[in-house]
Amino acid sequence: MKQGQAATEHLFLIGTLVFVSLILFYYAFQQISEARNIAKAEDAVSHLAEKVNELSTLTAGTRDTVWVEIPSSALDIRLSGKMISLVLLLGNKEQYILTKETFADVVGVINLTVGLQQIYVAKINDTAVKLGLDPLLFEAIPSCLTDEEVLNYNPPITLFGFDFQDSSTVYTQDTPLPTTYQQDVQTLEVLSIEIHNILGTTHGELQVRTPPSFVSNNVCIHIHETTTPCFCAPGGGGGTSE
Repeated sequence: MKQGQAATEHLFLIGTLVFVSLILFYYAFQQISEARNIAKAEDAVSHLAEKVNELSTLTAGTRDTVWVEIPSSALDIRLSGKMISLVLLLGNKEQYILTKETFADVVGVINLTVGLQQIYVAKINDTAVKLGLDPLLFEAIPSCLTDEEVLNYNPPITLFGFDFQDSSTVYTQDTPLPTTYQQDVQTLEVLSIEIHNILGTTHGELQVRTPPSFVSNNVCIHIHETTTPCFCAPGGGGGTSE
């Protein structure tokens, strides 16, 4: 009887030790995996910042690429002013943000693709470097017009940005507009009446798309009634103008 009880206790002890060992092994594996992801994220952000700093010292229009490895736990890559940040999701469901400061303002979009990827880098001007291949919109001029001006004169809207091509098309409300690419100054033009035909006197946004799948940010556009203010702030941003 005592031998059977001892054997049972022995098996229970072994089972407990195995269970505890598995928990410790899982925890250790998780910690190692998390440390590797953090190291990969640090390398990715550092390589991007180094390439941005390198191009910031060269002439405008200079292009290059940099290879980075995005870890599987990455949630987002953020570009803000002179900061590049990569957001990780840790095992405890908390976010861990790695940030590097650069010499120049960083703009553009990096598609969040896990694994090794090639990031395109271009110096736009003396103060900004762009990441990614998506076209970049700076502003639409004019961003505010009255419906009377449009119906009487049909002035063109000029879009200023970077990485425009002759295949680039301006969209509003997911509708393509007849677009003219001015190669000598690298701008895009659309006639204001084309926008008015879709938006009427409601404020909206313009976007540039370039095949096969490149999509720009948005800028504000508003053809408003003469008696009402323009929704768009000067320079094409959203907001109510004075």
